[in-house]
Amino acid sequence: MTDPHGQDFRVMHVITGLGGGGAEAALFRLTEAMPDPLQVHVVSLTGDGLYAARLRAIGVHVTVLGAGSAVSLLWSIVRLVRIIRSSGADIVQTWMYHADLVGGIAARIGGRPVCWGFVPPASIRRVTRNRHCWWRVCARVCRD
Repeated sequence: MTDPHGQDFRVMHVITGLGGGGAEAALFRLTEAMPDPLQVHVVSLTGDGLYAARLRAIGVHVTVLGAGSAVSLLWSIVRLVRIIRSSGADIVQTWMYHADLVGGIAARIGGRPVCWGFVPPASIRRVTRNRHCWWRVCARVCRD
């Protein structure tokens, strides 16, 4: 991928897992549409799931951290910082709540900008207090 000035632009996507959900499918479709899949690196915090093999088949570099508990998720931050720094990623895009927090912290420590997103529920009434607090924490972590 290139930026508006014609320079190579590397993107690292950090996602909680690569199972068969909607976020995973959207990530796959996005990377599949990229002009150069070699400029994309996907990191799954948990496991391979359905999409790791599909991403690798189109040339995307996939790293699976295998975090299975809260403690291993915290250690994933250290590993992810190393991966971010060595990958040459220009920006880190996070997907889903756990990856928003872990990827946001790792990107900040690794000196890369982070872009995180969430899908708001169809009805604002379904936003729980816990989810609202989670969004606030992620926003503080990711803010410059």
